[in-house]
Amino acid sequence: MLTKRIIPCLDIKNGRTVKGTNFIDLRDAGDPVELGARYAPEGADELVFLDITATNEKRKTLSELARRIAQRTAADPYHVSLVAKDYVWGSNGVAASYGLQLLVANAFSPDPALLNAATDDLHYLLGRNTFSLSWVTQLGEHPYRYPHHRPSGADENKEPWPGLLSGGPNAGRQDAVLAKLAKGLPPAKVYADDQGSYASNEIAINWQAAVVFLLAGTLQ
Repeated sequence: MLTKRIIPCLDIKNGRTVKGTNFIDLRDAGDPVELGARYAPEGADELVFLDITATNEKRKTLSELARRIAQRTAADPYHVSLVAKDYVWGSNGVAASYGLQLLVANAFSPDPALLNAATDDLHYLLGRNTFSLSWVTQLGEHPYRYPHHRPSGADENKEPWPGLLSGGPNAGRQDAVLAKLAKGLPPAKVYADDQGSYASNEIAINWQAAVVFLLAGTLQ
């Protein structure tokens, strides 16, 4: 049985996303890194950056974009690739996807900065964050404990099933638990370790897959 896959493609020229018809009358459409980050929480399976002048100008779009992400990550106080607008439903999946992209770019064009940034995104998920919380169940000294995961909530075990990545902080506050948090919190602080917070503690296969890739890649 065939399965549909969602694979957005962004056309790139001079480091910017462009729009046009048959590569004519191109107009600027924004920063490719920022635009690309929007697709993961919206359910994209893959993301393609097509540099429409890379062949002529002998440039490597993936490597250039990855290095920009790495620079941003190094400058962040928590050394994470996320920016404010990335704290959406499944923000931890966005962080893991950034790490995945950095590892892929490093495979094509090795650069210690790319590997370091990918490792930093993993550190963020495992505890170097505003909560000092490991967002993987039963992993680390201070893991979260109440995922929105029916099997974990229904059994008689004290701890949840191991190895589950939480959705993470979500500035959208799309559930009653998050709606009750204090107003004016920074996006990175809008989170509750509560089984009822499906908007911040949901378990989903797409961000589970990304963190498995990130773990495997950094352990090589």
